Amino acid sequence: MAQMIPLEDYVSQVLEALSPLKEDRLELGRAHRRVLAEDVTATVPVPPWTNSAMDGYAVNARSTFAAREGHPLTLKAGETCFAVNTGHPMPEGCDAVIMIEQVVLDGGSVTIEAPAFPWQHVRRIGEDIVATELLFPRNHQLRPWDVGALLSGGIWDVPVWERVTVRII
Repeated sequence: MAQMIPLEDYVSQVLEALSPLKEDRLELGRAHRRVLAEDVTATVPVPPWTNSAMDGYAVNARSTFAAREGHPLTLKAGETCFAVNTGHPMPEGCDAVIMIEQVVLDGGSVTIEAPAFPWQHVRRIGEDIVATELLFPRNHQLRPWDVGALLSGGIWDVPVWERVTVRII
């Protein structure tokens, strides 16, 4: 005849039998709802380079300080200002972006009526995620939106605990 034991004792026996759990390494597409076996840190910065946060013209902010309403400053496209779109890397020597809506284009020249300030409309390297930054701690259960953060941080596969199935009758 089967002997009945209290549920708490049974759960303790099951947990003892399961430890230590084994680790698996899964590609992110198969890791949904799995539990991380280790801390996961980013391997790349996000954004991966300093880039424009707006469409417009990249400039060296110092070169625009003379611009004033009523006393516009004219810049030479390709020499003192450079056309950029959102996400484009910043040209060397440039530290600000003037939005396209704030310039007047006339052939090869760009006219502005307000100065730019350093790092205006610029996203610096690693602004969102720094390489080596902790993305998720050990024992975190992966949700669908976590996968995007992991991919952004340069992670393609993750260490997870083996899947365990327990049935109590």
